[in-house]
Amino acid sequence: MSANQIGSVMTDCLYTIDEEFEAEYKLTSVASSTQFNQAKLRSMLKQFGEYPEKYRFLTWKHLLQLPSNKEAFNSLLRKGVHPAFKVLHKRYPINSHRMYNKLVRTLSALGSWC
Repeated sequence: MSANQIGSVMTDCLYTIDEEFEAEYKLTSVASSTQFNQAKLRSMLKQFGEYPEKYRFLTWKHLLQLPSNKEAFNSLLRKGVHPAFKVLHKRYPINSHRMYNKLVRTLSALGSWC
């Protein structure tokens, strides 16, 4: 099977999952808040092994009950690099400078919060 055929099959598979998700597990908006049905989300995860990419962020945000408290997160970022992560690059070299910076910022915020 060629790379194009594999890509086509993967796209078809993702489209099918999204299509089935839309029909059976559609998220409904009520008074500007999204309603999630825990049983349906569990069922969908068992059936497909993953949540559709289109809804993955919102689904995990709901399941993990993330507060989206940007003010608090930004105050943790302003504290700078946590001492425990100043030499992270020596232990875990990452080729992408951008990815490394995001990792250090997130871990530092987590370290400062704990």
